[in-house]
Amino acid sequence: MPKNAHDVYHGWHGMSVNPQASPAQQAYAREQMAQTSSHFHGHHGAAHNETAGDQAKSNAMHGMQQTQPDAWKNR
Repeated sequence: MPKNAHDVYHGWHGMSVNPQASPAQQAYAREQMAQTSSHFHGHHGAAHNETAGDQAKSNAMHGMQQTQPDAWKNR
């Protein structure tokens, strides 16, 4: 199977840990997982996702602030 087809069969997680994938492909797969994490786990999960890049975490924080701008007051 070609390296670039790996994500089609095993998803972004599979590609991110595939030893045959280049470091750039692995990083791209991790970023894709981070970007889609909010769709599957909510913005809060994406904000704490250790594989999320800085931009993905920023997007998640922004998403949380948009949905509950006064949430910090409930602490």
